[in-house]
Amino acid sequence: MIYQTVSEADFISAFKLIRHGQFSYKALKALYEYLDELYQDEYYNLDAIAICCDFTEYENFEEIKKDYSDISSIDELLGKTTLIPVGDQGYLVQAF
Repeated sequence: MIYQTVSEADFISAFKLIRHGQFSYKALKALYEYLDELYQDEYYNLDAIAICCDFTEYENFEEIKKDYSDISSIDELLGKTTLIPVGDQGYLVQAF
């Protein structure tokens, strides 16, 4: 098996080639930082399609509530799934 170290630029390029427009540049940077920290001591098999299926980018909490009407606060959402801040108000939410 061959492993490749992927830089932040490589990570972002992978998404731009496969799913251009799925995530903003800021969201891809936040996702890279999250995964890099989470898997810092082990190998991670980058699967851009799976990540696109697992995460959705939202501009703010009000947008999240449209998809998850039973969620009333950020803290409640954090208790159910992974939430990655993007910029000042945005979020990446792992589907649950």
